[in-house]
Amino acid sequence: ILLSKETSDQPIITRMARELQTDFLVLGGEMENYRASVLGSVIINLAEVSLPAVTHYLDQHQVLWTLIDRSEVVGDSAQGGNLGV
Repeated sequence: ILLSKETSDQPIITRMARELQTDFLVLGGEMENYRASVLGSVIINLAEVSLPAVTHYLDQHQVLWTLIDRSEVVGDSAQGGNLGV
């Protein structure tokens, strides 16, 4: 999930979890100041069944996101399971 200057000061992640009634793991994140704005990214891991609702929510709130399939993660030989957004 990429947080722009418009979304970096909003509780997008916690609101999404409450509104969608879904759990996920926050695997990492980073925020930095850039040209008088705060930009950032958050990596979450969620159940594949939650993916359509989460991506729809993020799209509705104009939040940029990218999908990382677990099998694409370097050093992870596990197949199936959860996906990271």
